[in-house]
Amino acid sequence: MPQTNRQVRLAARPSGLPRRGDWEFTSEAVPAPVPGEFVVEISHLSIDPAMRGWMSARPSYMPPVEIGAVMRAGAIGRVIASEHPGFAVGEHVYGTFGVQEYAVSDGRAARRTWRLVCGTGITYPERTPVPPKARVPAPWLTPCRKQVIEDPRITRPDSGPFPNK
Repeated sequence: MPQTNRQVRLAARPSGLPRRGDWEFTSEAVPAPVPGEFVVEISHLSIDPAMRGWMSARPSYMPPVEIGAVMRAGAIGRVIASEHPGFAVGEHVYGTFGVQEYAVSDGRAARRTWRLVCGTGITYPERTPVPPKARVPAPWLTPCRKQVIEDPRITRPDSGPFPNK
């Protein structure tokens, strides 16, 4: 298992546009999971407008990110270590894991998802085809938009990145 987890922590509440000083870039050891937990290696982050509200101390649908805490963000990743009966090593999951390279989860806010591979379509971990009505939240698609549009195996860009077959 990797030794170091790089993280982005909220250092100050931004006034106007966020600046370098509003963030603290830290590294810490990747913890081993205890019974009931698993470790996720994060491959995709969702950087979206909701994060702006989470940085503020104003009341919102979610509590603000605390000063010094890892910045909240949705993420997709792969389980690399598990002591959780419901999540196996190698499974792909998404959840609010934060802006970091590795996250520990108890599974309550994590869901299994399919593997997102830009330009090659989407498959479930079991490598079965994606159902035609499957959904991927739009922010997850940002890093793959160009490949999705250029891949002839994918349907129209406005219908999402689903295989034609």
